[in-house]
Amino acid sequence: METYLPDPQPEKKKGYSYELKGFTVNGNRRESSAQLKVLLRSKSDTIDRLWIFAQLRHYGIKRGTNNTKFEALALLRKSASEGLVSAR
Repeated sequence: METYLPDPQPEKKKGYSYELKGFTVNGNRRESSAQLKVLLRSKSDTIDRLWIFAQLRHYGIKRGTNNTKFEALALLRKSASEGLVSAR
């Protein structure tokens, strides 16, 4: 008879978590720098605010606490163009 263990519970701390789908911030995976650059070329109304904030956090880019979605997106795009979102 086989014994099955329950799925592990995600480890969470300060908005970060490690779960079955990997390391996330508020449920959003860290995009690779190449994928991030492709996604940032899309229209800004198709990009989710929480996803933007999560990517900034994954890459260690500081943002203001009152940044709007569009200010945070501009910061993420600028950081990507300056090479600050690369594999570390």
